[in-house]
Amino acid sequence: AGGRLPREEEWEAAARGPKGLDYPWGNEWEDGICNSREAGLWATTPVGLFPRSRQATLGIEDMAGNVWEWCQDMYDVKKSASVRVLRGGSWISRPGILRSADRGWSGTGDRDNYDGFRVARTI
Repeated sequence: AGGRLPREEEWEAAARGPKGLDYPWGNEWEDGICNSREAGLWATTPVGLFPRSRQATLGIEDMAGNVWEWCQDMYDVKKSASVRVLRGGSWISRPGILRSADRGWSGTGDRDNYDGFRVARTI
């Protein structure tokens, strides 16, 4: 359908927005506004369930929490060609990990209930 995984730099630019925010909604952590460990739901939720966590300028949903999102980029090609960058944190992540600049990794063959993806489209 013309979609693709976002590049890591695209993902971070979307999460931070034009103001370069620490979290998609602002520069301060707020308990309970996204699906994180602090929300205590311990499972994924439908996209948009936490409207206060939308990216402040662009209005993009769930850029922090819910599921770690796969990016096109490999985490460290020198160490392994089968480990992708993950961004955004998940429902088990603590606040510091949910910062827009934080990153994680996952093997391309790994399947966990806290990993997912977002589709990007070039216009």
